[in-house]
Amino acid sequence: MLSNRQLSDLDRCKRLPEGQLFIELLKMRLAESDKKMRTATGDSLFVQQGKSQALQEVIDDIEQAGDRLARNSRSRQPVLTGIRTI
Repeated sequence: MLSNRQLSDLDRCKRLPEGQLFIELLKMRLAESDKKMRTATGDSLFVQQGKSQALQEVIDDIEQAGDRLARNSRSRQPVLTGIRTI
């Protein structure tokens, strides 16, 4: 689980041109790994599956950082309890 600080840093990174290039690089690596996985057998298949999964998780972390940060912020807002209407 990423902290709010980490999510904030990833969200800022994603908005920079360098961050966009980094995401594209990760997606290219993911495509290469997926291509290798199609022809892999045995243990090498499991290795490629692990690489693909790890790359996808990093891409998701970066691309979804802003949404996760917003959800975390909303969930920390105080909730009023014990208020009765007459």
